[in-house]
Amino acid sequence: MRGIRFRLETPYFAAFRKPVSTSALDTYPVPPITTIKGLAACALGMKRDDFEFLDEVRVGLRPVYVEKPVKEKALLIKNALTPKDNIKAFWSSPFWRDFLVKPSYLVYVGGSDSLIDELLYGLQNPARPLYIGQSDDMVIIEDLVAMDIERVFSLVAHSIVEGIYPGCELMKLPLKFENDGNTLIYTQTLSIPYNGEIRLDSEKELYKFGDEYVELF
Repeated sequence: MRGIRFRLETPYFAAFRKPVSTSALDTYPVPPITTIKGLAACALGMKRDDFEFLDEVRVGLRPVYVEKPVKEKALLIKNALTPKDNIKAFWSSPFWRDFLVKPSYLVYVGGSDSLIDELLYGLQNPARPLYIGQSDDMVIIEDLVAMDIERVFSLVAHSIVEGIYPGCELMKLPLKFENDGNTLIYTQTLSIPYNGEIRLDSEKELYKFGDEYVELF
């Protein structure tokens, strides 16, 4: 099996809105699995709803630099297609929006040899401008490396893993879409490490990327 590892950074801001957010637009501290897969599809110039491709991609993730979200007050226009004389009538109620300042992540992708070769070229020569989260949150991809990976058992993980472990933030992330994109499936509870690694209670089957042990979803 082949894999890719790269550093993903945003030069300004990023926000990964939680689907259940309404009056307050909360953000995940890390990009959901669906977001990383969407980034891969964008690099290859694929359609947004190419679910067959997205199912072939396996993704792992580790936060490198993530600060506490910053809040800003915002307004949305309810309907800009039928303007009236009084534009104030179209503003929604004010709400708070979270965003992250210059976050950085390590991303791990696994797949078949042909898929990884194609994705490596796409990330080096993206078919479309790459963004993550919101459409104006451009990204920088650095330290892009392809390698052979293997499944091994380890007592240490260097990525987000399924399960509950001390010293980690616990969260469920959007994993994939089903029913032609109408149903959003979430992961089980994940532990997000902010110190680079997780000491596991027992051996866990992970993927070995160089000297790092990663769970792929």
